[in-house]
Amino acid sequence: MAKKDEKIIIDPKEFAQMVLPGSPKKDDEDDLVYIKRQLRLYLEALMLAQDFNDLEKHNLMWLSKPNVMQFYKKLSSGGIEQK
Repeated sequence: MAKKDEKIIIDPKEFAQMVLPGSPKKDDEDDLVYIKRQLRLYLEALMLAQDFNDLEKHNLMWLSKPNVMQFYKKLSSGGIEQK
């Protein structure tokens, strides 16, 4: 676990690859539908890790606790705008 003053950096590709096994193919699922679902899941996980890293780059210590919680709530809901 990281120390309080250490920043946590997530490898986006590794994170996205680790998410995929948690979403196995359903018995009645068409292959194309499954592949599209896996691709969407991979890309969403990749972007989530990148968003987290972007937030982590900035020192959030100057923010009040409610503002930090709002940032992380936006991050977890996909509310961070992409550049």
